[in-house]
Amino acid sequence: MVSAEAIRLEYPNEGKHLVVDREICEELRLAYNKAVEDKCDAFMFHDHKFLTSYAKYLLEYVDRRLGNEQETNNDCSSTGRSNTGDDLSVAEG
Repeated sequence: MVSAEAIRLEYPNEGKHLVVDREICEELRLAYNKAVEDKCDAFMFHDHKFLTSYAKYLLEYVDRRLGNEQETNNDCSSTGRSNTGDDLSVAEG
């Protein structure tokens, strides 16, 4: 069971999940900011590949759900790629 202070991200195509709490959210934010700085289209985090453009919106969603005050770096430009949603879903806690 996922606590009220965490969000469970499901990867149905892989049969995996990632539980994002405040600590994991900050680790994801650091990985995202590094990817933006390095101009990478994607990055690996906890054995999951994240599109940088998608991670920006995921972080904004997680911040709202967890009540985080942090802001995601908005200086990244669109990579022209999008997540189709085929490999990730958010399960309500």
